[in-house]
Amino acid sequence: SRDLVRNVQVVAPIEDSHHLTANTKSFTYKISWEEPLEPNGLIYFYIIYIGQNSNNGPKEERCIGHDVYSTNVTLLPRTTYCLRIITYTIARLNNEYGDKDQINGEQSSFNSTNLFFELIFTTKDLPSNELTRQNRLLAFILIVGLTTLLLLFLIGALLYYYKYGRSDMKASISKNPNYG
Repeated sequence: SRDLVRNVQVVAPIEDSHHLTANTKSFTYKISWEEPLEPNGLIYFYIIYIGQNSNNGPKEERCIGHDVYSTNVTLLPRTTYCLRIITYTIARLNNEYGDKDQINGEQSSFNSTNLFFELIFTTKDLPSNELTRQNRLLAFILIVGLTTLLLLFLIGALLYYYKYGRSDMKASISKNPNYG
């Protein structure tokens, strides 16, 4: 379509831009695009739909001016989202494309007309969670290794005790020190 936006970028935040919202950390992502090369008429505005890629997740709709090519959105970590950017020209306002039902339909519907931009993406995870997942194998190996060493030490101590430690206890106690 001539009304498709170009070079859409969903830019993940830098590490220190996360903030707390209702006891859950979220990130502010920047969504940017370039206007269509040859739009089908004058561009009036862009509509941005973004929502979790599920039927029960929250969805957001924003109207962006014709001369604005980016917006910031606050998203949850490690969540799959569906993003739509729809260019509204005179042709779309007059419903010449016949996709009004599809645009107003569910967020997860398939973009069969290819008359608007649609992207499904997953946000990055919190740095602490990423580090935890990366170190799980190392922690597992360390725990198994330390447990094995502890068991070997206990078995060795018991063997030493029963082999060498009890030989002195076989001597009898007597009141007469000269009695053998």
